[in-house]
Amino acid sequence: MPRTATRTSWDIKPMPSSTTKLVFNRSFTNQEFALLSAGLIPKDMEDRWFIFMDGDWLYFHRSWSGFCVYQIRFEQEGEIYVVVKAIANRDPEQYRGTDNQYDADFIGFLIDDFLLGKRVPFPQRTLADDTSE
Repeated sequence: MPRTATRTSWDIKPMPSSTTKLVFNRSFTNQEFALLSAGLIPKDMEDRWFIFMDGDWLYFHRSWSGFCVYQIRFEQEGEIYVVVKAIANRDPEQYRGTDNQYDADFIGFLIDDFLLGKRVPFPQRTLADDTSE
């Protein structure tokens, strides 16, 4: 059984002060939240993300640099866990993304594909929002 990711499982850096709030409206069952809480520890160099839960926050770090790119906070409401806050890194020396909708879609992809084991399509940027050049 894979071990649970913790803050000390990887060499990471804190979220910088330059951030933006994202609209990310999701909720999760107890079973799904348990999978989120296990996080993700990279196994090899091709694994680009280190994800861990600390308290009610889920952290998403790039594995090579250790930079924190996303954070989401949960609150339990009865039998479900609801995302009540989502933020993205906006320090251009750490992360070049500026498209809030793409970042929200990408968080959903990371959660669904990497943590919940669902095979979902990779989110696409619009041409006007492409920062890869």
